[in-house]
Amino acid sequence: MTAFTQRFAPGTNCWVTFAKLPLRPGYSSVGRVEAVGARVDEAAESAAWFALAQIAFRGLWTTDTRIGGSLVVVGAGPIRQMVVRWASAAGLGIITVVDPAGQRLRHALDGGAHHVFDSTIADIVEALHGENEAIPTTYIHTTGNPHVFSDVQRRVPRFGRVVLLGDAGHPGEQRLTSDVLIKDPTIVGAFGAQNREGWPNERVRALFLDLLSAGRFSVDGMVSHRFPPKECREAYDLLVNSRESIMGVSFVWEYSRQVAAPDVPG
Repeated sequence: MTAFTQRFAPGTNCWVTFAKLPLRPGYSSVGRVEAVGARVDEAAESAAWFALAQIAFRGLWTTDTRIGGSLVVVGAGPIRQMVVRWASAAGLGIITVVDPAGQRLRHALDGGAHHVFDSTIADIVEALHGENEAIPTTYIHTTGNPHVFSDVQRRVPRFGRVVLLGDAGHPGEQRLTSDVLIKDPTIVGAFGAQNREGWPNERVRALFLDLLSAGRFSVDGMVSHRFPPKECREAYDLLVNSRESIMGVSFVWEYSRQVAAPDVPG
């Protein structure tokens, strides 16, 4: 959507290079193997999440959070939902998700989140953990809103870790605060295409598909809207005007074999 709406600052290399118009959007597609006589429509749609799951994997990897650890995910959009599911599959102790778009939080709970907050990270006054739970020390910021970075710095505890997952359209507005000196946190970036420590993208995708098949990485209900390709204008209008009510949008090329399209808010 950053590319589609051209909402990025001049000179931001990633967006200036990638988002040139005309642009063929999308990078996650799956097909159906029919040579062996089997058709897996629903499984194929679930598998289409592999690209966003790959990005989320890179973000969680940089947290250094291990089994039993705690994590705060700031934002509950599609990539953040994948972070929650990786964290759950990895056995993290407490997973907390914060997002003012409350309708997205049910997907986080379905994916393994323990606590959810229908609020911005700046507006939360209560603790992000239960009475007998350890204070979460790691925050993954994936909202794409550069101003949230300052709020996360204010929230992270001393010697905590902040992970920037995703490239904001206006990175110059992601500013450091005095919390960096006072709290001495670790701030790291994560990029979805980086291969690290024996984990090339092919291996990450294979692990995602294995967990998906085993029922340990559920994406049930994550596709909120389906469109035939000829209705692409309606799909993108919906993404622009009602983004907070949307999770995954799927273009179904053989639409007649699928369930009926849900009602699209006007």
